[in-house]
Amino acid sequence: MLKLLQSISEANAILLEEISNRKVALDEMLFMHVLTNIISNAFKYSSGSQNPELYLVQKEQAAEIIIKDYGIDIPENELGKVFNSFYRASNTITYQGSGLGLPVARQFMELMKGSIHLESKLGEGTTVTLKLPYMKEESSAQIK
Repeated sequence: MLKLLQSISEANAILLEEISNRKVALDEMLFMHVLTNIISNAFKYSSGSQNPELYLVQKEQAAEIIIKDYGIDIPENELGKVFNSFYRASNTITYQGSGLGLPVARQFMELMKGSIHLESKLGEGTTVTLKLPYMKEESSAQIK
């Protein structure tokens, strides 16, 4: 996963922190779709602001991929709605989009036994956290 994220980060000039060699199970095509959508949104809604940042964090039960942007925020009362198909936040009317990116990203993360979480604060941008659970040791040993 780190190799995959390094190539994405080099192409988009975002920050990367290395995590341990613990393994997560994921479908590369689904995960690339999720990550591409989230990073694309981060740049799209941050035009003219500081570049988005990407962090890898090792938690006890899961790896977290955190994408932080400094662009427009998602209004607090709309945070729960952005995962509904075709819903677009009220402050995104001048930006191109369909309202399908986040709902599809959530479905793909759930198919991989992961999750997606959004935080947004007025004037501070948005943080998206993707969580993927670690593989059990016996599963990891079988892959080698």
